[in-house]
Amino acid sequence: MDYIYKRWSALIDITTVCPHSCVYCTRYERHLRSDQRRHMPLEQIEAAIIAYKDWPTEVSIIGGEPLLHPQLAEINALLRKHLPQAKLNMFTSGLPSTPATVSTDAPDPDSLYNWKPEYPWTQWPETNSDMTRTYRTIRYNPHNEEQMTSCSHHPLTIAVEEAVPNKALMWKLINNCWLQRCWSPTVNIHGAYFCEVGAALDMLLFDGVNAWPVEAGWWKRKPHEFQEQVSKLCLRCGMCLPGERQLLGHRGELFSPGLLGDFRKRKLVRLNDHVTVVDQQYDVETIERYAKTWYPGNYREDIVEDEDLPSFFKGLNVPLRLKDNDGYLFRVDTEAEYAAALKQVASLPTVEGQHLSPRRRYFLYQGLPFDALYDQYPFVLPEHRHERHLYYRGLMLYMRSLLDDEAFSQLPGEDCSFEELAALPDKIHFLFNSVLRVEVEKNAKVLAGREAYFWGCGAAWRQYRQFFSNVNARCFLVDVGSTPPTVDGIEVRNPELMSEEFSTDGNLPLVIFARRQHMPGIEQALIRYGLKQREIIWAPLEA
Repeated sequence: MDYIYKRWSALIDITTVCPHSCVYCTRYERHLRSDQRRHMPLEQIEAAIIAYKDWPTEVSIIGGEPLLHPQLAEINALLRKHLPQAKLNMFTSGLPSTPATVSTDAPDPDSLYNWKPEYPWTQWPETNSDMTRTYRTIRYNPHNEEQMTSCSHHPLTIAVEEAVPNKALMWKLINNCWLQRCWSPTVNIHGAYFCEVGAALDMLLFDGVNAWPVEAGWWKRKPHEFQEQVSKLCLRCGMCLPGERQLLGHRGELFSPGLLGDFRKRKLVRLNDHVTVVDQQYDVETIERYAKTWYPGNYREDIVEDEDLPSFFKGLNVPLRLKDNDGYLFRVDTEAEYAAALKQVASLPTVEGQHLSPRRRYFLYQGLPFDALYDQYPFVLPEHRHERHLYYRGLMLYMRSLLDDEAFSQLPGEDCSFEELAALPDKIHFLFNSVLRVEVEKNAKVLAGREAYFWGCGAAWRQYRQFFSNVNARCFLVDVGSTPPTVDGIEVRNPELMSEEFSTDGNLPLVIFARRQHMPGIEQALIRYGLKQREIIWAPLEA
C-alpha cells in the first residue's frame, strides 16, 4: 500500500442522499437503509475542511449527490474561507433542473481561473455563480441513459477473503488495490478513512466504529498504521479482485455468500431481487486471466475505451509470478539465501530508464513475489509478527543498494522493535528521492542556456525548478483542467492549440514535471501532439 498523502485528491462525503441506485456504487447507495441516508452536519464538514488545510494536493466534495445538501451555500463559503480555489473540486451528477447547455455569461471576476469545464463533455450552467467562485473544477458525470448502457462498474460485493483461499495471494491483491493507488481517502459522517470504499463499508456494516478522529494531519498515517481499517474492511471488499465489470444500468448484482449474509443481517435494502450468489474460488491463473483486460477505474466508457487508457489505470500492475532467474527476485528464508541476496543486490541500479523509475526488488513469500516497500500486509499485523523477519529482509534488499557498507552496518538489526522496523520504509523513500534529485539535476545541466518547453507547472515543478533556472522556458504546456494564465512569470498554454507552432519551432526539447502516476497518460499525450520523438527530460515528483 502507498502513503495517503500521495493521492491526487482527498474527499469529503457531505451526504449519502442520492437520486440514483447504480449497481456497485462505491458508496453502496442502492443498499442504504433510510436511517443511513443523511447529510453531514455543517460543523463536521468544517472540521474536515480544516483538517485538510495542509493537504498537498486537491480536495473534492462528493456524495451521494452533493447538490442535494441543504446547506451547500454555507459549505461553499467554508471552503472559500479555509482552502484555495486551486485545490477544490466537486463530483456531481447534476439535478433534473440542470440545463443541457453551458452559460455564455462572462467568467466571475472573483474567480482565480478563467473557469472552464475539465472535459469537453462537462456541462455546467452557472459560469457566473457561487459554484465557479468556489471550485476549480466541477466534475460532472450525468448518469444518463447513454451511460447506463455503455459504462461499467466493478463488482465490489464479492469479498476477496471469500473468493481467494490462498491468503498470501489475497494480501498481495489487497496491498496492490487499484483503488488505493488511484483514488482517495475520505471523511464521512463517522470520521476519517484511508479509503473511500472502506469508509462506505464501515458505515454499512459497523456503524463507523473503525473511523479515525478527524484532526489535523490524520492523513499523514503510514501504511502500517492502517491495520485496523485494513483488517476489518479490505477483506470484505472486492475492489482489488480482477473480474468482469457490469453495466451501470444492469439490474442484477453479484455477491459472495458471506457478504450477502452480512448485508442481510444489517437489514440493508434491495437484497432479495436480482442478486446472484457467486462462490467462485480464484487462483493465480484465474486472476492473471482477468487482469489482462481489467480496467476497473474506467467509469466513462462512453468517452474512452479501455484500450486507450494509460497503463496506470490497469487494475493490477504488479506481477503475481516471476521467473526463478529474474535478477530482482530473491529468496531470503534462510541465512545463506539472505546473505547471497544482499551480495547480489548491492550492485543493482536504484533507478533506470528515461523515466528514472525505481527498480523494485521482490522476495518470495509462500511462492509469490512480495515487495516490502508496498506489500506491508500481512507482516505488520500483530498475528503475523513471527514472519516480520521476512519483511525486514525485504526492506534490506533496498537499503543495501542505497547505502555504503558503513551506513548499512548502522541500521537496526533483524531483532529491532516494530517501531524501528516501521520507520525503515520512510528512510528508503528519502534515500530514493535523494538519488532521484541528483539524476534530475544532472539531466537539467544538459539544457543549460537552451530554450525548451516545460510540461506541467504543479508540485513537481516546484520541487525541481531551481535545477532549471538556466533553461529558457518558452511556456508551460498544460492540457487538462483549469489553469492560471502564468506560473512564476511563465505563460501557461494548451498544446492542443499549438500544432502550427510545434511544426516550426525547430523541435525544441521538453522537460516533463509530473507525478509518477500521471506519466503514462502524458506519454500518450506526447504521441497525440506529435512530440514523442523530441529530446525529453523527465522530472518525476517522487520515486
